[in-house]
Amino acid sequence: MNDYRLKSTDSVNRVILGYRGLRADEWKSLVGIYYIADRQLNNTQILIQVRITQDITGGWNNNRAQEVGATMDARFKQAGYTIQGGLMSSAARRNSHDDTGLVFHFPTADLDTFSNSWYSRMLTALGEPALFDLKTESEIYRFTWLRTFHNPIAFRIEKGDSGITLTTKLCAGAGGYNPGPIALDRTIALTSDQWETFLEKLKILNFWSIPSTEKRSGRDGAVWILEGRTQSAYHFPSRWSPPYTGDARYAECGKYLLALSGLKIKNKLIY
Repeated sequence: MNDYRLKSTDSVNRVILGYRGLRADEWKSLVGIYYIADRQLNNTQILIQVRITQDITGGWNNNRAQEVGATMDARFKQAGYTIQGGLMSSAARRNSHDDTGLVFHFPTADLDTFSNSWYSRMLTALGEPALFDLKTESEIYRFTWLRTFHNPIAFRIEKGDSGITLTTKLCAGAGGYNPGPIALDRTIALTSDQWETFLEKLKILNFWSIPSTEKRSGRDGAVWILEGRTQSAYHFPSRWSPPYTGDARYAECGKYLLALSGLKIKNKLIY
């Protein structure tokens, strides 16, 4: 099916996994087909997710999950099965959590299920709260840095009644794989000048007005996620490896929080 070979099946957890090797424009890819069979109603719901090894050199322009789904749809019809609803978009499956019970950290109306699950799993491992529905009187910004092969890190800068702080959390694993346990959880006090400098960088970026997501992506790079939470507003523009994709104003915001945190990261690992 779409050149994928069967990797494994698990009838207990209702999962079928397939894989496909290297091609000209991609590294190894994996497709997961998750299904729920209702024998009483005589129907089956199917979810298809496709993932590849990624880096900053580029990625797919087409929707591989949709291609696999279209192939399955056609073959089911050829076999005489009745298909109800056809291909289901991610919008039709939106909820406050994913299929494993993981609570989403981002609005489901603005982010696809796969990305929301990935980002939320990392933030959960980092012990970070969801900001989009947080009730607070403080002003909070968070930079979540998910590098494929390096430690996932979250920098949360906050101004409240007790002052201005920067909390840095780092997990021992990798942002594109298993996050691992928390290896660093540190909070430091910041000055008003440092806070104002950061706000100025957000102003230059036009933070509150830029789109939450963009189509640009790649393989083995990093996702940068900037979030802002005030008493009355929330926004989260995420970008793919801005130091390498020319989004200097966006990258400057994240780099500034990194500098304030005191973490020592080699330049070649800032991507």
